[in-house]
Amino acid sequence: MTISAGGCWNYSESEDMVFVVGLAFDRLESGRVHVTVEENRIDGKEKLSLPVYLEAEGDTFYDAMRNAIKLAETALHYNHTQVIIISQEIANNSLGDLLDMLLRFPEIRLTMSLVVSKEATAREVLIAENPHKGLNSSDMLGSLKAEQHLGKAPYIKLYQFVGAMMGESHSGVLAAAGLSDINGQRVVDVSSAAVFSGPWLAGFLDEYDCRTFMLLYYNQNVYDLPLPADPQGKFTAASVQFYINKIDILPDFVDGRPKVDIYIQGEIVPVEISGASTDPKLFNSVANALITNTATALENAVVAFFIKTKDLNGADIVDIGSKLQATQPQLWKQINGNWRNYYKDLEVNVRADVTIRNTGFGAQPMVKGE
Repeated sequence: MTISAGGCWNYSESEDMVFVVGLAFDRLESGRVHVTVEENRIDGKEKLSLPVYLEAEGDTFYDAMRNAIKLAETALHYNHTQVIIISQEIANNSLGDLLDMLLRFPEIRLTMSLVVSKEATAREVLIAENPHKGLNSSDMLGSLKAEQHLGKAPYIKLYQFVGAMMGESHSGVLAAAGLSDINGQRVVDVSSAAVFSGPWLAGFLDEYDCRTFMLLYYNQNVYDLPLPADPQGKFTAASVQFYINKIDILPDFVDGRPKVDIYIQGEIVPVEISGASTDPKLFNSVANALITNTATALENAVVAFFIKTKDLNGADIVDIGSKLQATQPQLWKQINGNWRNYYKDLEVNVRADVTIRNTGFGAQPMVKGE
């Protein structure tokens, strides 16, 4: 009993361990890999998490990570790594090698996220100024999780991205991060997506195309859909929230050319309406104008999204190919291996059916003096 009460023989204090929360990989002109490690160093007195950055080089990704131990003076623990940022050069030329290493390395969790740097290097994104004096990796992960309410960048986990990369019918997508000027500081901004065609970076989606991708692929509600001025003058600008009831994506193959019919059904809640007429007769027609303009905005956004992805080397990030394979397996056997070229010629037909919820919309307008 005395021996068993002695405690764990290999017990380690958390203050003596080095936890890696983020990594950034770049390729040097010499061809060697440069890694920047964001370490979560715990201040025992203040009980604060302080970011510490280590930089090392190596012949391979794993070699560079191992060489960083020299600077840490102890083993680096990657079990809590949350984000890995990669440069565009690596995304273009070495992504397969990096994914292979990450899948083989037992400490890396498959639920962590890869992010593509929109800057010249991945390092400058990881070590950017943090207005909260915290860990950039943790803040980036928090931003990605918050995108379920914003929709301007996808929250993609490592295993999801690898799964998309494995198939012929589907193309992968990752969140992208750059730097923005806020109050004189260059801070991390996660607000777009990097699109891959096979294992190569094909280009980037802006936040508007990314929002459409989240709508189509993840059936994510659009919580902020800004509308331009109504052509009939019913309002000068408006913002609505769009809630999905159903999205049907129906691919087909007609006369040697693929096509897809997309039917979107949902409801809107008006949040902000600017410049609406105070004439009661005109005011009552604003609701119909909001419905019409929302449907048009959704249809135009979807068409613009497919035009963009077709130009990105036929990157089928919505997975139209898998749906076509499921409905016409014999046809798919004939076109399999050449789907990206077929996708570039995809005909897209979109129809949005929108209704308005009976909330947030008064029967009479407020006028001056009320």
